Amino acid sequence: MAKRAVGIIIACLLIFLFNPSIAEEKKIPEEISTEKFVEIYVDLSIVAEKFLNDSTKLAQSQDSIFLAHKTSREQFDNFRKKMDAEPENWTQVWEKIVKKLEELDREANKPKQQNPPQKTDK
Repeated sequence: MAKRAVGIIIACLLIFLFNPSIAEEKKIPEEISTEKFVEIYVDLSIVAEKFLNDSTKLAQSQDSIFLAHKTSREQFDNFRKKMDAEPENWTQVWEKIVKKLEELDREANKPKQQNPPQKTDK
């Protein structure tokens, strides 16, 4: 009976030591930069407006944005929480967000140049 208990304890210990999901400490996500936060926030704002009435597409688009930026929601939220704790820094971040959104709006509303008609040789 004692041998069986020792065997079970050793087996559990080996599973614990060699199973990376159990033995690995929870990693702290890398902090994102202000520039990265601004880019992600702008992209999220655009899809939020686009898919306002479709929560499924909105969630899928948001996931795609985080994936494209190689960032997690947790990293994004951690940056936002950090800014909430430092309200004096939010002003600079908001100014960058507004500037980027205004630039995108100008580009979207810029009249497209039409190419002059090509002359054909007869």
